[in-house]
Amino acid sequence: MSERIDYIKVDAIRPNPNNPRKNFDQAELEKLAQSILDVGMLQPVLVVNSSEPDETYRLVAGERRLRAAQLAGLATIPTIVKKLTPEQEAEVMLIENLQRKDLDPIEEARAYQVLLKEHEYTQETLGDKLGVSQAHIANRMRLLELPEAVQENISREIISPSAARELLACKKVGQAVIEKVAQAAADAGMTVKQVAQAAANAVWSSSRQLEPPPAHQPGHGGPNFDTEASGCAKCKKKAMLRYPWADNREELRCLDSACYDEKQKEASQKAQDEREAELLAKYPDAIIVDDLEQKIRKVYRRDIQDYCSAKECEHFRIGRWRGRSYIDSICLAPDSCDDCLKALEASRKREKEEKDASAAAEIEQLVGRKLNGMVFTGVDKSVMVYIAGAILSWFEDYQHHDDLASYLKRVAGPLPEEWKDGLPCNADVWPHLLPVLEGLSENQLARIIFEWPALALGIETPGGMVNWFLKDIPVPKEPAPKVSERVCWILDNSCGDINYDANIPRLTNDELTYCLEHEDRKSGMRKLLAEAKKRGTATLPRSMGMTTS
Repeated sequence: MSERIDYIKVDAIRPNPNNPRKNFDQAELEKLAQSILDVGMLQPVLVVNSSEPDETYRLVAGERRLRAAQLAGLATIPTIVKKLTPEQEAEVMLIENLQRKDLDPIEEARAYQVLLKEHEYTQETLGDKLGVSQAHIANRMRLLELPEAVQENISREIISPSAARELLACKKVGQAVIEKVAQAAADAGMTVKQVAQAAANAVWSSSRQLEPPPAHQPGHGGPNFDTEASGCAKCKKKAMLRYPWADNREELRCLDSACYDEKQKEASQKAQDEREAELLAKYPDAIIVDDLEQKIRKVYRRDIQDYCSAKECEHFRIGRWRGRSYIDSICLAPDSCDDCLKALEASRKREKEEKDASAAAEIEQLVGRKLNGMVFTGVDKSVMVYIAGAILSWFEDYQHHDDLASYLKRVAGPLPEEWKDGLPCNADVWPHLLPVLEGLSENQLARIIFEWPALALGIETPGGMVNWFLKDIPVPKEPAPKVSERVCWILDNSCGDINYDANIPRLTNDELTYCLEHEDRKSGMRKLLAEAKKRGTATLPRSMGMTTS
């Protein structure tokens, strides 16, 4: 028995809000509208009477044809009016759309969902009715587990359903990860295999290592907290994951990175607090620099540290940054630090001047004592002039207490006018120096011969030439130790040289002892003492009154 076909006004037919199909291609609708104009509408639409009082009809099947008729400007279209229960209406609408295969994968999945949930189909019976496999229905419905944004890309054919299913591997670590991988896949146009690899990498990166690191790789990952005490052993948010770069290795990992990171943070904070308590006990007087609001300046130079400490400067303190196991000398008033440096230099200059003046006075006294009672009868004065001139020239480049002109003025009195600004003692100046020396007595020439080298060499070195002559200190009978090139390099080069620290461990014990006896720089002495203490067998100089232990 054929069904009755009526022609009903297009305006009297309302689209069904429960239609699973939401997307209609405008270009295809225009083609269909033109076809309807050419040959007419060959198949009627299916409607039911609407419950609305305006005597309209509700569309059950054929919304695409209805939209095309509206574009074509038809007043009426062929229609079949049926009496259906709401359940029958929904079932007919969904199955009709599925059989026509007009739905995109997401619309198809939603139609399956409605039929399974509201019409008591199983996936097997629904598959038999529609002529598709149960696996096809299951795979389509899994797409509904993806975020809305990803479902939209599937409907727009930006991501294929097969590639989208690979994204479900990320579901265990959160929707945000799925969206991130989906966006990357869409931007790069990934294949299904590439999406699967990207998803595996994302799951791995978003999870956390639950097992401790191997014994040969301590500190390489793993929790800092007790997984048993924190309940991780019973937690369901963990899984054995395969290494993305090695198919034959697996690792137990936590899938709840937020929970893991919070526990890791608490464990790290606890360890830091314990360490901070130890450091506080170790350095009770150190200021925590992190808590200071004003700017500070590190004081690196040991001489400035000693100076500020000696004068008990209120701005000079010991500081420590939270979490660091060492301390630094700091200045709480950086702007005044340069003033302290200038004051130190001025203090050093005064000390040197006082020391030089004291040494010069002592040398002058010792030379005077040597000259007392000396008789120069029979000594050729020209020989003494020659020796005095040679000595003045040889020792001129040494660090003297006086410059040459000042010294000669002290010995010889006023100098000629051409010596006003001081002249170097070389061959060009010899014509000016010779008259000055010839005008001196033998006693004055002898003073120059004895005194000028002593001022240059100093009298501090025990066993030296100056002490032997002026103080009558005997020279040790044992021969002086042979000084190696390495020792000379250590004593002559900068303590900050990159090779300085490398050469110290190469010194023999005797060479190390020699360096300790002759090193006069504080930074160099600290490094040498550290090496001596490390060896334990190297004997420190007797002048220090101690040996390493």
